Amino acid sequence: MKTSAYLRTPARNKECTISVRYTHKHQYFAVRTGLSIRPELFDEDAGCVRRSHDDCDLMNAIIEQRKAGIMTAARTLLLQGQDPTIEKVRGLLNGVLPPAPVAAVVPVPVIEAVSLAPVVTKVSRKVTVVSSERNRFQELLVLYSKGSVHDAASTKKDKELFVRIVAEFQTWYGGELSYDKMDGAMYAKLAKYFLDIRGGYNNVFGKRIKELKSFLRWSEVEHAIHPHQAYRKWRVYHEEKEIVYLTQEEVDLFYHAEGLTPQMQKYRDVFVFSCLTGFRWSDIIRSKQMVVQNGLLTIVTQKNRGNAKVPMNDRIKAIMDRYNGDLNIVALQKLNEAIKALAHKLGLDNDVYYYRHKLKEAVQFKEPKWKLLSAHCGRRSFITNAFTQGFSVPEILEMIGSTDAKVLGGYMAITGSHLVSKTKELSKEGSS
Repeated sequence: MKTSAYLRTPARNKECTISVRYTHKHQYFAVRTGLSIRPELFDEDAGCVRRSHDDCDLMNAIIEQRKAGIMTAARTLLLQGQDPTIEKVRGLLNGVLPPAPVAAVVPVPVIEAVSLAPVVTKVSRKVTVVSSERNRFQELLVLYSKGSVHDAASTKKDKELFVRIVAEFQTWYGGELSYDKMDGAMYAKLAKYFLDIRGGYNNVFGKRIKELKSFLRWSEVEHAIHPHQAYRKWRVYHEEKEIVYLTQEEVDLFYHAEGLTPQMQKYRDVFVFSCLTGFRWSDIIRSKQMVVQNGLLTIVTQKNRGNAKVPMNDRIKAIMDRYNGDLNIVALQKLNEAIKALAHKLGLDNDVYYYRHKLKEAVQFKEPKWKLLSAHCGRRSFITNAFTQGFSVPEILEMIGSTDAKVLGGYMAITGSHLVSKTKELSKEGSS
């Protein structure tokens, strides 16, 4: 049995988190220290931070303390006559002490007590310590909500929202959650709450299950927690939403809308800009970073760091010039409300039929089109219209800054009129 410190895969900021690995009989588990460092400042052979790092002494002390805590747990098991397997050591670190065999009578020498290492959440002069109680669910939930140094601002907000939703569920559930309760019965309770009590559908329920599973995996990897393993089999439901988009004629209708207030014109311009470029909201609000190169409007996308590039045209240029290139001029929630109001005014009230699901039960809905429009429909409109106009899938992917054709499935609607037109083209080619 042994412990060793090593670096994990670098994050986007080129830093790696430092973990400590416990190995026994060719099996191992890893515990993160909460430290991160650039690879060139870490000695992989020695398993320590190089002296050239300003906080090398503090960081190495944290690593050694973590290693000492793991080895103390392993030796405790040995002194009880038990094999220090990775499961037992991890359980002991989690505060769950495996019972010693009844037949084992081993004289226990007096040894100096060594406390388990604290979990350090960041490198600073002030060290945050997490206690090793059996039920640490609530404590780690709070820690999780603070995010990590690698999280984007939007990810941190999502984690904060997740923790608030868990708190609301616990109020309905009538008690605090714990790691040993993450079984099939808990999954059924979660389904009842999100699908029946809150009236959600599979997409929302699936998202919450996915978030909870992420938290449980984080607890295992970061803090050596051993939750009920039934959670790994929890199904994450997905459902494809109806692709609601504007045709090119409807985009023209928005662009030429008259009699708008100055504020409504801003909402209209931002939405039309999305329909003309396919840019996400997270990229539109960073419009000052957009650059025109060789007739293409380009930006490095926020979500996947792809290089999006669309042909510049007079309408796109007019909208950007109107606001001096800064389209971060409206709030997203207000924009969604304004899009619906303007679409209603313009008469986009044709019925749209779609389905939502509660587990395997399908529920049909019918709504006027204007009620289903939102800012994200701009991207769907751009992709669908580009396909209808004859752009190939590789060309569309190049414009939206992606390399994965699967992403188009949630954005591109192949219309009946397009299929009829394509059939006629093929018939003409066959007869010529």
